[in-house]
Amino acid sequence: MIMNVCLVCHKKQQHIFAYQGFDYSRCGNCQLVSTYPLPSTETIEKHYAKRFAEGNYRLLRSYSERYKAVYDDFVTFSRRG
Repeated sequence: MIMNVCLVCHKKQQHIFAYQGFDYSRCGNCQLVSTYPLPSTETIEKHYAKRFAEGNYRLLRSYSERYKAVYDDFVTFSRRG
């Protein structure tokens, strides 16, 4: 099941892609990118501990083309403020 309502503004989200058991969706209103299912605190802590141990930017280097649109959209969104 893909969550189709934004947690922030409660508007409709569009599925972007699936990766490692998570579906990624972007809100058409506020542009938030969210995951489903929502990761647990334990999952998040393990993820970041592993990333810091391996080198925090390895994922970006490995999948830079795939994630470029997500990063570009985030930068555009963050500059709106």
